[in-house]
Amino acid sequence: TDEELEREILTATNAKVLKVLHQQITDLGRGVGALATVFNPQMVILGGFLQSLFKLDSAALLASLRANSLPSSHEGLIVRSSQLGTSAVLIGAAELAWASLLESPAGTELIPLDAQG
Repeated sequence: TDEELEREILTATNAKVLKVLHQQITDLGRGVGALATVFNPQMVILGGFLQSLFKLDSAALLASLRANSLPSSHEGLIVRSSQLGTSAVLIGAAELAWASLLESPAGTELIPLDAQG
């Protein structure tokens, strides 16, 4: 499960595993930095596996982000972990079923349960 993966990441002690995890943290910072330069967001929220990497070494991720983005893109940028934790993907997938209703509540045709056959 995602919870088990996060626990393994945060308690890893094997040098080879830590090396791979820190490379992923550096690469994630590089990717977020590039996206921040292009889109200039106010906030980036990391969830799931990415959240676990952020929790492991947020300082390294932020350093990589700063090294790979324009100063104007990362000044004031807030990077944080999702409050949905490892359930973010599940909640996001469940929301897809409601997407048309959320997008246009008045324009969504509702089908009564007894008419769904």
